[in-house]
Amino acid sequence: MWACNSGTQTDTLEKMEAEEAVSVSEADMSEETTLSLDGTLLYDKIITQKLQEYVDLQNLLIEHPEFRGELQKSLEQLARDSLIFSANEAVTISDITRMDDAEIVSDSLKRIPFSFNIVTESGTRKDSLIAVIRTKTVQIDGVNMDSYKISFEPQ
Repeated sequence: MWACNSGTQTDTLEKMEAEEAVSVSEADMSEETTLSLDGTLLYDKIITQKLQEYVDLQNLLIEHPEFRGELQKSLEQLARDSLIFSANEAVTISDITRMDDAEIVSDSLKRIPFSFNIVTESGTRKDSLIAVIRTKTVQIDGVNMDSYKISFEPQ
């Protein structure tokens, strides 16, 4: 494991080592997280979290190029074959917006196009991606839970 001085860097590295799937059971959802029939709010939240994880990894790579090999693998897992966007300076993401309804490829695979703003010191630009969400029901301690794996691909 890497030695880091900052809590944020340590948190990011721990996220990298964590499994990519996000699991949610009915017991885990509060009343505030009420879902629409198609899971829209849940999918939007997962997309936002994973895109932010990607940006955090990208920013860590800029700050610590000595971790390029390890960080590159994690970035590529989230972005499939190529990086979503390359940045030579730290970025933040804002205004994540679904562009269209989810394309239901199968019971376990959905593709959701969305747009967002990339904010850097140089300025702001709009970009878009497709979130590919794979759903799998797993049983843990006798409780059925949905596991979501997400990756991004260019639109």
